[in-house]
Amino acid sequence: MDKFDKIIEVTKVKKQVDESESMALWKTFQQGRSSYLIFLDNSKTIRDSIRELNSIPLGELDINKRWRLQRRVVKDIHNVISSGQNFLDHLKHSHNFSEAVYDKTYTIFFRELRNYLVHNDTFKLVTRNEYKRDEEPKFYQAMDKSAFTTFVNKKGNQIYDRIRLDSSKVSKREHKLCSELLSLLNFLDEKEKLFDFEPILRHYVISLNAYYSNWVLSILKKKVKLSILKKFTEDMKIVHNHFHNSFSESRLRYLRLAIYKKNKIISGLKKAR
Repeated sequence: MDKFDKIIEVTKVKKQVDESESMALWKTFQQGRSSYLIFLDNSKTIRDSIRELNSIPLGELDINKRWRLQRRVVKDIHNVISSGQNFLDHLKHSHNFSEAVYDKTYTIFFRELRNYLVHNDTFKLVTRNEYKRDEEPKFYQAMDKSAFTTFVNKKGNQIYDRIRLDSSKVSKREHKLCSELLSLLNFLDEKEKLFDFEPILRHYVISLNAYYSNWVLSILKKKVKLSILKKFTEDMKIVHNHFHNSFSESRLRYLRLAIYKKNKIISGLKKAR
């Protein structure tokens, strides 16, 4: 086969790939993955910002520099909260994926924190240094819970008052929200007025990472046959080798990872029988 014939053959393969159901599913998947990657980038940014601020003892920072670093941390927190909730909303509304989130307390906390920030342009974050005998100094970012607790309490009471008047006029969604807000208030009651914000943020990131993994596994389990996935990957590789701008190498790597995960799912099902 000469070079011209090869190009014609590859062009046919590309057309088949572009028009296939696998490509439609792949594009849908890429949309969900894109919203997750934005959240992932923001979670890394806030981790680095906090790490930088915590690496400098308060006594070694002048007031202006500390203020600038804290402002950057607050900005990065806004971004990670917004992108995290956007990711969850995207999977729910665009992909009909609404399975229970791992460790839901933290997603409720950050969902309501986002709602709070919509109505309040301040977020009280305090850099704290703790020195204890025979222990390493601890530098961390603490949240003042006062205003946020008031916001959650007011929102919960508004729904609860309506339930007391006539619960039949309150939707199931609002009943559920009232229960979630009560759970969040109990969670906040266990915290000091100024509490270490960083562990909650870490739990939130872990929770959304697990949620993304569950979504990917749900697609591989229910919507993709291994033989079709392998054929799609092979065709994508053929097209990529001749039309480098059509598909990136990272996409091919991810497809190979998907095949690996699909094989593990099949192996697990066989062992379970």
